[in-house]
Amino acid sequence: MSEELSENLNISEKGIDKIKKQNTNLAISFIKKQAKFAKMKPEIVVDYFKTSPQRLQALQQWAQTFRTDTPDWSVYDTEGYVDDCILCYLYPSEMSIYGTLKYLKEIYPDTWRDLTMLDDYNGIGLTTLYLLENCNNVSFFNDVPKQIEGFQTLCEFFGHNIPKNDLSRIQNKNLEQVQYDVVFSLQVVEHYQNPVEDYLQNLINTVKVGGYLVYMHGFTNGGDDRIGHFDNGLYFYEGQPKTRIQINRICKAFLDANGFEYVDKNFYNHNPQLWKRVR
Repeated sequence: MSEELSENLNISEKGIDKIKKQNTNLAISFIKKQAKFAKMKPEIVVDYFKTSPQRLQALQQWAQTFRTDTPDWSVYDTEGYVDDCILCYLYPSEMSIYGTLKYLKEIYPDTWRDLTMLDDYNGIGLTTLYLLENCNNVSFFNDVPKQIEGFQTLCEFFGHNIPKNDLSRIQNKNLEQVQYDVVFSLQVVEHYQNPVEDYLQNLINTVKVGGYLVYMHGFTNGGDDRIGHFDNGLYFYEGQPKTRIQINRICKAFLDANGFEYVDKNFYNHNPQLWKRVR
């Protein structure tokens, strides 16, 4: 966690109803079964996972297949992808969750902890764990067995009840889905070759009218840098290949056209984007 965020948590959030931060290093030590992470400085932990041999191996596994063959989705069930999820969390996700909760606390000072929340495709669970530390009605979605199992053991380690794994988004694509006050979609949409048709069209139905979509995209760096990301010309919309910049704009235009208004808040590094569903 950055020094800036740590200072914000210690200074600006003094009082009974402060936003808690989870012990990230301890969680990572538990996930990796290596005690050394518990006492590492944040920047050292980030550097470790940037160059993790397991992550680099998984990255190679992904990059070798997705350009010419059916993408090797089994990469999501590897230790290397666990390392990539930790890296993604340490970069923008942790600070973005704090910024979102701080905003919700300002808007709903008496009820923010009781808002219903869904963490969609929660990786290895660090994002959901952060929400569980602060909020009372948290669900998650994941359909990768290794990641679900890892998250469950993480909850048990930190003494949290395992929240509901809400599969309605993929089980009931043509039916009414369970809806939430706040839906977190952090670094998910770029993992779909057809981001609008295969993801956003279903995701938006999980947000209540008047609720919020906490949306973070990573349409940058193809398969040589990020596991599960695609190169220019490999993203598609309405059957046509698109560049990463084009598909990013298309996703934003889709949200705008389907009843979501962008909330102009200066979160960490301009992430995440906060969208309110107005109709």
